[in-house]
Amino acid sequence: MQRTVSYQYAKHVCRALFAFIMHSTHTNPPHAPTPPTEWRIAGETILVFCCALLAALLGILTRPHGALALFWPANALLLGLFLRWPRLADIHGWLAATAGLCIADLIVESTMLSTLWLTSSHMVGIAAGYLLSQMQPSIHRKLAQPSSMLRLVVISIGAALAGAIAGAGSAPFIIGLSSLAGFSLWFSNELLNFIAILPAMLTIPDPSRWRELLRSPAPYGTRSKGNLLPLFLLCALAVLGIHIGTPEAMTLLPLLALLWCAARYSVFSTSLLTLAFSLWLMTFAWSGQLNLADGMQVSQIIVMRLLAILILMLPLLISTHSAFQRTSQP
Repeated sequence: MQRTVSYQYAKHVCRALFAFIMHSTHTNPPHAPTPPTEWRIAGETILVFCCALLAALLGILTRPHGALALFWPANALLLGLFLRWPRLADIHGWLAATAGLCIADLIVESTMLSTLWLTSSHMVGIAAGYLLSQMQPSIHRKLAQPSSMLRLVVISIGAALAGAIAGAGSAPFIIGLSSLAGFSLWFSNELLNFIAILPAMLTIPDPSRWRELLRSPAPYGTRSKGNLLPLFLLCALAVLGIHIGTPEAMTLLPLLALLWCAARYSVFSTSLLTLAFSLWLMTFAWSGQLNLADGMQVSQIIVMRLLAILILMLPLLISTHSAFQRTSQP
């Protein structure tokens, strides 16, 4: 009986997701671009598929037996691709993303029910984040104003909430926990991944900007020796935190230097450093060197993730505010 209900629930989620994809990809923008060539469509579709497949496989590697993945970059990566390069968010891109996530789960020999349910839930979260972002002014999609980061947090919360609601019902069958516990773990994990990855994706410079940076000195003296001091201090404090070996030292010591980096570097550079910092912490947590996994309850894991989200938000908020002040100066 439970499996029948689960199947019906997953089927309804899939239908809603397909209806969203068909609606969003048939809505013409006010200034429609030149129709792409078949080769470009094929290349972009393959790109989205490969990104979804590889990111999902990476997340599956961090999935303990009978539990959800500790790190799931696929959803944030795909949402970032669709927002940073909107032409990828056509029907080919959405179907490629769905296929990549589905095939990644089938590679590790998951059951068809769990594969369809998890994939549909992931795509529901991505679709919710995409819809929420379309309601925001375009200037905020590149984190160009002080309030942009707060808007991104709202989008991330909405996306994580939608995905968690869609996937919570699978927890009793996949990881043996209650739906409420599954919802809490899913939501906190998704929100952490969105906050860590989306800022770096949205602030990737245009190709012309990359060429400009290669030809000329970087703005605000980022290539000068003085402006490399925050980066050197970040590396030094990270090593010191490893030497001390406590979770507090490994988290708070690099954070001090990361805040300095946020005040001196661009939003994109700060986003990369923040992403690297989060991956660094996740790596040590996954390997057990932070001593967080032994005997931790679901509530403790959720609290740790929420604290990590707050820690990651601090440098990003400072960076967007500092960048806006620099650009607004005469």
